[in-house]
Amino acid sequence: MGRKRGELENVVINSSNYLIGMQGVTMYYKHGITKEKFVVTADKQLQGFIVVITRKNITALLVEKHLSKIRANGNIHNTQVYFLTDGLHPNHAIYSGHPEKVQILPDFERLINDLKRTFCG
Repeated sequence: MGRKRGELENVVINSSNYLIGMQGVTMYYKHGITKEKFVVTADKQLQGFIVVITRKNITALLVEKHLSKIRANGNIHNTQVYFLTDGLHPNHAIYSGHPEKVQILPDFERLINDLKRTFCG
């Protein structure tokens, strides 16, 4: 999310719309090392993963406001939002020497499981 902390809702909607537009599109790419050419077609299972490192990047009220609007939008089925940490911001934890104050949220495990399911079957 970077500096666009107030844009969570728009990022998710734009991601979802982009992925819907990619369904059925044939793309070409070249392997960076071998230079072998590949042709792929995006299917209807194309997924987007929006990962936010910490809930501390924006206020809790704004997070809940955005998430409520995202959940209320019935057209967003292919993009998931994951908040990985809460508690002390990871950057502050490093500098203050208190990494134990960073709380790992259940979304971290959900992200790992969703990635495994998506890419490993």
